[in-house]
Amino acid sequence: MITAIVQGAHLVGSVNFPDAETIFRTVHDALNDRLKRIPDG
Repeated sequence: MITAIVQGAHLVGSVNFPDAETIFRTVHDALNDRLKRIPDG
């Protein structure tokens, strides 16, 4: 059996939320310690 340790996340594509603030807060809450940065464009 192979065990993987997740060390990061790479996000691509679109998010269908009402505004940018909601997206940033949701991503932060879900992936907090796995992200180095969240690009805004």
